[in-house]
Amino acid sequence: MLNYCPGGDLFDLASQWRELLTPTVVRRMFSELVGATRYLHSLWIVHRDIKLENVLLNMPAAALREISDPLTYPYPLITLTDLGLSRKIPQPPESPLLTTRCGSEDYAAPEILLGQPYDGRSTDAWAIGVLTYALIEGKLPFDPPPPRPGRKTIRSKASHRVARCEWIWSDYGDEDGEWDDKLGAGWEGARDVVDSLLKKVNRGRVTLDMLASQPYVKEAIACEGGLQRPPHADDDEDL
Repeated sequence: MLNYCPGGDLFDLASQWRELLTPTVVRRMFSELVGATRYLHSLWIVHRDIKLENVLLNMPAAALREISDPLTYPYPLITLTDLGLSRKIPQPPESPLLTTRCGSEDYAAPEILLGQPYDGRSTDAWAIGVLTYALIEGKLPFDPPPPRPGRKTIRSKASHRVARCEWIWSDYGDEDGEWDDKLGAGWEGARDVVDSLLKKVNRGRVTLDMLASQPYVKEAIACEGGLQRPPHADDDEDL
């Protein structure tokens, strides 16, 4: 049974409550999402439709203001939902590669758009990178960036930019779309994980297992005893 998630989805949060998405809140959400996805992968299940709309906030958005330190908050902030496109993948020595093109094109990895066999664990990781970029910037990485003095207008199709893995930092980038340390102060950890995920597989896209061992993720859930079930979760079982 799905717990009650009164905060809606992360699309609403990213578009209507951006001021609540502080670097620490995004870090905590990223760590939880990596953990949830790795749990599925440990069961040889790939999600294949990770996106803002499929991640729910476990509290009203305004309640995020009341959390003094998101890293030590004892309950999960988010819930990964909608396994309608998930798939059980073969275990070794069989190949885990899939060929079905599915999910949202905005979150599809280059290998999917190019019609290549893909590892769903790696494409799930790519989708988490897209989602995290959206939490930081308030837009998707392959959407045309808003006009800005000195910045060249991008006219190519989004699918072509995905295939080439061509994206820029918009609000936190300089005139060329490269990360600006001054504009992006405080977001350095989030920048690093997005940079490591939004790459082609053969150009060094990291795995979620690799990310889980990094301090940015490993130390983002710093509550004693680990995460606890939300206070209302046990009540739902009696409905």
